[in-house]
Amino acid sequence: MSTTWRAELRKLRHTRSLWAVPVVGALASVVGAGLFISFLKVSDLADRVSEHGPLRFGPTNTGLLLAILAIRIVGDEDHHGTLPATYIATPDRLRVLAAKAAVAVGTTVAFCAAVLGAVLAVTLVGIEARDLPMTFDAAATAGLFARTTLAMSFLALLGVALATAIRSRTIALISVLLWLILVEDLFGTLLKTPELLPGATVQALVSADAGPEALAAGPAAALLAAFAAAALAVAAVTVRRDVA
Repeated sequence: MSTTWRAELRKLRHTRSLWAVPVVGALASVVGAGLFISFLKVSDLADRVSEHGPLRFGPTNTGLLLAILAIRIVGDEDHHGTLPATYIATPDRLRVLAAKAAVAVGTTVAFCAAVLGAVLAVTLVGIEARDLPMTFDAAATAGLFARTTLAMSFLALLGVALATAIRSRTIALISVLLWLILVEDLFGTLLKTPELLPGATVQALVSADAGPEALAAGPAAALLAAFAAAALAVAAVTVRRDVA
């Protein structure tokens, strides 16, 4: 493990307000899943576990949380003025960018594995306790887990790239909030291609339900990969903009 990677992990572990983001998000997801399976009417529940709502992370709930985490992994240093010290310790700024991206993706993967596993366990207990007519389709559920983790990882990469390029935590956070909650829908309506925008591709990859206004999982994953690659390329160029 490189020194840069270890340093980024140490920052994550020792910044309580940072690691509290995924922890609080995980607790909210698990508690919400418990309430969902315990009290929702049988007629409102899915027929199969792979279609169960709490297992389907979206771009404006869990995805937004993980994007915010990724932005803060980069933006907190700029906000608190510690980024110059990081670059003095590691003059190779691309290595710093790569390490921050790796920490963001690693944290996202760990979050998805832990939360999806816990939500699944809560769901299966609820099914048994209430004797619900919900089928546990293991293969489809495993596919959902894989697609969800991939989609959330791409969002994390986009968050890191955005924060690096903008170099302002506040502006980056406001930008991603406005885009996912409001602006993307407006752009989609104006351009008449809503299925090609980032939030929609995240939703399409997770759901894997192709239709006239949604891409299939494969094209959605490819488009998200292109978005992430383009954003990281911009970040790689702009990360040295203050160097003569």
